[in-house]
Amino acid sequence: MSEEAKTTRLTSWTRQASNTFHAPCTLISNVSSGERRATPTIVCAARWKTASVPSIAAVTAPGRRALGPRLAWTVGIAAAAALAREPWMLGALALLAGLGFVAAGRVPVRKAANDLKGMAPAPGWLAKYDWTGFIPFAELPHAYNPADGQIVTANNRITPPGYAHFISSDWQPPYRAHRIAELLRALPTHSIGSFARIQGDVVSLPVRELLPRLLAVKASSEAGRRALQLLAGWDASMAADRAEPLILWAWWREFSRAIYADEMGEAFRGNWRARARFLTAVLEDRDGEGRWCDDVRTPAPESCDGVLAASLEAALADLRKRYGGDMAAWRWGAAHLALHEHRPFGRIRWLAGWFDIAVPSPGGPYTVNVGRNRMENEAHPFANTHAPSLRAIYDLSGLDNSLYIHSGGQSGNVFSPHYKAFTEAWARVEYIPMVTDRRKIEAGGVKRLRLMPK
Repeated sequence: MSEEAKTTRLTSWTRQASNTFHAPCTLISNVSSGERRATPTIVCAARWKTASVPSIAAVTAPGRRALGPRLAWTVGIAAAAALAREPWMLGALALLAGLGFVAAGRVPVRKAANDLKGMAPAPGWLAKYDWTGFIPFAELPHAYNPADGQIVTANNRITPPGYAHFISSDWQPPYRAHRIAELLRALPTHSIGSFARIQGDVVSLPVRELLPRLLAVKASSEAGRRALQLLAGWDASMAADRAEPLILWAWWREFSRAIYADEMGEAFRGNWRARARFLTAVLEDRDGEGRWCDDVRTPAPESCDGVLAASLEAALADLRKRYGGDMAAWRWGAAHLALHEHRPFGRIRWLAGWFDIAVPSPGGPYTVNVGRNRMENEAHPFANTHAPSLRAIYDLSGLDNSLYIHSGGQSGNVFSPHYKAFTEAWARVEYIPMVTDRRKIEAGGVKRLRLMPK
């Protein structure tokens, strides 16, 4: 720790800012300076990969030599990402060079003995948690002119089997990426309109895969049979104006509760997730995973068919309490409200109605037009809490043909008509022109805000 530590006393608390081998650190203590000298202390140092940044030349020259001519055109992208200091998924279409992407940015190299992998604060006094540099640019995930002519990323794993470096453990299942690839293959050529349809697609691949298994269940009530009848005529599209997505997702929620709440006990609610790949393995009894259907709290063994039937009835009972007894009137969009919660006024009940923005929305956690929900939220278990706040389609042959939309509005003033002017269009996956011509911007503007320094 540096001797040049500056200390500021705040009543009985002391804040001490210092430098350590790992990074600047801050120590907050409620003991006096005399007591502190006699008291063993653990300080917190937060090291971020943006602490030092190479120059553009340092990135481009080694990158160009290592990757060769075919990826030389990506180096400019990589340099920009390095200057941004954060890992970015950057793709580009070079009209002469080809199609490629590079996951450019500074990713630390962690030792094999590092069992935390950046997922939690590490004890800095143990050398096994020290970084040993950054992944060389040439070894970052990249692709160039793939054989199928597609490059698809949707938060899925982008590293190939056997990749030498640890990038992340937070990859999403590949359902969305697979659906995008499926839609790309569906047409010989694409247009702005077809890309807009891809961005708005709400077909859920895991739901589509599991529907036959779910429909084989024998319902124990007339309501259950009616629900299965509705699901039998459904295409797994998580559309806002349909009842089937709500029935399915409520069933999924109750089934997942029945599957692993008994094993997890008090830890269950904090780890209640959709877990599509796990539930698929359970229902298909892959490698004996069907054993999860048994409730470990009861002496008699339970079967997956029995648990599915019981969870369907539990789901329908829950939906009746929330949305009334008319199943035909249930709508996924009404339950799957996309809530734009204001900070901080959204947390004040009598102000939230003014500042929060809520709109019925389609999609689900595994659709291209993603809309994740928090199953553990008992009050609003189906609400859309994580969705694409920005959509854009870029026409490189004429940038003024490009389109975009974001989920709020152009004003942060709650009393402005532009506060949530885009929200309804965003929910319908509509767009507005991305005008880049200054003359058109000036001609089409409705209001000008001029900030003049004094």
